[in-house]
Amino acid sequence: MNRLFVSLCALALLAAAQADGRAYAEGVIGKSDAPAQFVNQSHGPSIMIRHRASGLACALSEKAEDQGHDSVRAKADGSEAACVIHVSGFTVELSARRLPAPLTADQALSGRVAELKAAHPEATPYEGEKIAMTQPDGPPRPRTAYDYYRIKQDGHDLYVRLAASVADGWLVEERVTGPLADGGFGELLSVGMMFVAVDGVLDLLSDDPRPKA
Repeated sequence: MNRLFVSLCALALLAAAQADGRAYAEGVIGKSDAPAQFVNQSHGPSIMIRHRASGLACALSEKAEDQGHDSVRAKADGSEAACVIHVSGFTVELSARRLPAPLTADQALSGRVAELKAAHPEATPYEGEKIAMTQPDGPPRPRTAYDYYRIKQDGHDLYVRLAASVADGWLVEERVTGPLADGGFGELLSVGMMFVAVDGVLDLLSDDPRPKA
């Protein structure tokens, strides 16, 4: 009886956590400027919001202490979408934009680097732990261009990683910002989030088919 009770409690807690995750994602979508452009694909322990037109996948943190400031936005015509996610002191900004003309990942990254250096003339190359974006298992993915920097903001030393990839006619970009001292974690976070975002556009998330636009 005690084991059964414990098992039932565990199942109830898991169901409650899943419901809370879905409810949180619904709340984030509801606050968007274009809620109809997004779909809640949260299930199990994962909290996932997808952009209907591009398939961009935004994986939100499951930790309650990270939640409350995440956001998604999109153009009404579906040509652009972005999300801002907070994870353990880091801010992840992901975006997808339909390309009207050919553009390479390197060209897109060069523009973002120029913007960063214009805003932070003091920016220097990040010299901490680095993780290369290697090809995951499965179908080949498009190349991702990336670079990382150290900046100072409000008296704090920060780690910034910029990344860009062109997938299925969409430009997918990422910026991850957080404490310089935790740059190693920032690398893991950046690589993982970018893979999920691009796989969403390519419809390679096996458990989450691309939503209908």
